[in-house]
Amino acid sequence: MKYGYKNSKGKISIDSSAVFCDMLSNRDPLKIDDYKAFVDSCVELVKTEFQPNPNALNNVRGNWYEWLISVGSLNYLNQIQPKPKVLLLPLPNVSSLDYDLRP
Repeated sequence: MKYGYKNSKGKISIDSSAVFCDMLSNRDPLKIDDYKAFVDSCVELVKTEFQPNPNALNNVRGNWYEWLISVGSLNYLNQIQPKPKVLLLPLPNVSSLDYDLRP
């Protein structure tokens, strides 16, 4: 199975990076006309191997959108001159950020 793997609970999970890389396949995200259609095609690719849980699909959809924007941003920054000195960092999801802001 190329687009899924057994997780620690013994259930099949989506290998979101494998799906994304195969669907992007050296394409420039800045030249993709419709990001929703791209993500929908990622979902269809997963469904060629197994029927994923709808919640799992919702999670990876978000990843795929974030990655398209990140890769597209990097491609854009690499095309402009002079090269800017930037660092793109993913922001944590508020539900996964465990940080106490109290002094």
